[in-house]
Amino acid sequence: MGDELPAITATLKERIDALRGSRRSHPRHWLHAEVGERIGYILWSIEVLVLPVSPTVELLMLLLERDGDLMEQCGDDHWSVQMKLETAAELVAKAMKSLPGHNSRQTLERLIAEDRYGTRATLTAMLVKTSR
Repeated sequence: MGDELPAITATLKERIDALRGSRRSHPRHWLHAEVGERIGYILWSIEVLVLPVSPTVELLMLLLERDGDLMEQCGDDHWSVQMKLETAAELVAKAMKSLPGHNSRQTLERLIAEDRYGTRATLTAMLVKTSR
């Protein structure tokens, strides 16, 4: 699996970047029904294929940074998208346990400061825990 990690990571980065699209760039049915499913597939891939080989948070951070795009595209499916983003934040917490503390804290602080949709509350709780 380790040999395939660069290819898997590149594919997931492309999928995450594709979430950036505007409302006009996706068919209407994609906006509501598939946004949560696409995020779920990306999260599953990160959790099952990437994290066991490399406890990195890069892909998860990229996904969390798309929260505004996702919330604007999901229509009435915002609850599903919110839950998936909370799962991403929980995976960040899990992965960060094996990363250097100073860099992790700076990354968390940046993501929390940029939370315009309220989707990063799990990160705030995680930062409070690490401050104790």
